[in-house]
Amino acid sequence: MNTYIEIQIRNMILYLNTFQRSCELAAQKDDGKIDKTEQKQLAKIKAAVERFQKDLEKI
Repeated sequence: MNTYIEIQIRNMILYLNTFQRSCELAAQKDDGKIDKTEQKQLAKIKAAVERFQKDLEKI
């Protein structure tokens, strides 16, 4: 594989992990806890991140 593409894939995976964690922190920021709606949103975000990451790892 092209080394530069491989590096970009790794960078995107790292960014995905950071994005997911940032969403979790954002959900807690307003009142210090995650409510039911935010929990559902975070679950959807986590599922999307995991799907995208698996697709990237297949390349």
